[in-house]
Amino acid sequence: MEITGSVKLINETKQITPNLRKGELVVTTEENYPQTLMIEFVNDRADLLNTVKIGDRVTVAINLRGREWTSPQNEVKYFVSLSGWRITAAGAPAGVPPTPGSGQGSGYNPGSGSNPGFATNPAPSSAGGYGDGGFGGGSTNSGPGLDDDLPF
Repeated sequence: MEITGSVKLINETKQITPNLRKGELVVTTEENYPQTLMIEFVNDRADLLNTVKIGDRVTVAINLRGREWTSPQNEVKYFVSLSGWRITAAGAPAGVPPTPGSGQGSGYNPGSGSNPGFATNPAPSSAGGYGDGGFGGGSTNSGPGLDDDLPF
């Protein structure tokens, strides 16, 4: 899986145990309903965080991890984490790491505001909505029996 968005935060890499290092990257997606996602990078993958800076537009390859945990009170809880294993400049071919300020490999320059190949959000319609049920007041439903107040 991949996540594309802007880097919001890079947490310091920490040595958890003698055999475990962990760093965290927070990415905000750029879509109609932006999501702010924390992605973990463990051990050698934590070094990838040195290739990006806040504000960069990146694509992060992730694995979705889930686990079950039983508390001392015998309560079962479930956890999900996003584990990153590759970071590239948004729009760059796979394997081209973002090099801050260099624009190397994709025409991507973090300081320029340009981002080839990255879709932007649509402009609102004259009815006040985005044409996608974006809660702007416009209805996207049409046809007999389809007119309701649901935003989708």
